[in-house]
Amino acid sequence: PPPPPPLYTDTPTTEIYTVLTSSAASDVYKRQVLGLVKFEPIKHAWKAEKHDGIVAVVTFVLTLVLAPHLDQGIVIGVVLSMGLFIYRTMRPRFAITSRFHDGTFRDLKIHPELDKCKNIVLIRFDMSLYYANAGYFETEVLRVFADHPEAKFIILDAEGINMLDSTGQMVLAQLYERLEKAGVIFLVARMKRQFMLTINSAGSIGPRADQRYFSRLTFALAYAWKDLECDVCNNTKDCPFRASVAKRLYEEREGISGKDDATVRVA
Repeated sequence: PPPPPPLYTDTPTTEIYTVLTSSAASDVYKRQVLGLVKFEPIKHAWKAEKHDGIVAVVTFVLTLVLAPHLDQGIVIGVVLSMGLFIYRTMRPRFAITSRFHDGTFRDLKIHPELDKCKNIVLIRFDMSLYYANAGYFETEVLRVFADHPEAKFIILDAEGINMLDSTGQMVLAQLYERLEKAGVIFLVARMKRQFMLTINSAGSIGPRADQRYFSRLTFALAYAWKDLECDVCNNTKDCPFRASVAKRLYEEREGISGKDDATVRVA
């Protein structure tokens, strides 16, 4: 018997159908791919933190260039993100603070009008203390010591330190020893649980823990004020770190009398 006829033949109609089908499939694929690309998150990342925006753009470009090996572009993006994070945390905010009239402690760079105490220096470190920034922290503390030759106490407000690693712990221990030899007592206040867990695990808390670590800044200041003689602030009675004194100094600077202040509070 003769062979069966072919299911289709290469006719102009078939070629047109093939072209149309390929074109339609390509259009569908393009729409699907473009639907996966969202530029709003990239714009948001750029506005919030330029380093995150850079990582997003670089990762997106690499996934297109290295296709179909998308995993390579993603891995490079992750490594770049980790590197930029370490770079950002190498020199975090380090502030010398003083008492504001509302009772809080503010950065003296932002509020230079606040009064200081020559015997006590309050510092704040707004980042976890770990290997990438431990050297910077030590340098800044020693700079504070050099800039305040009359200081007898340096108090670290550790509320902003979320994590402490072994390098950070070693730097703290070295600062204790170096400052103590120079006649300056280094105190730490408002530590978090993670901070104290590392200190306890390292065995560096020592027998004088109650004289070095305090749950509140007021407790650390009370320890520093004890038996401290100062001819400027009437033996700490008029220390600008006291909330009542800071409020009175603010009223004097602003020209607010007690009567006017009472009127404001009532209003």
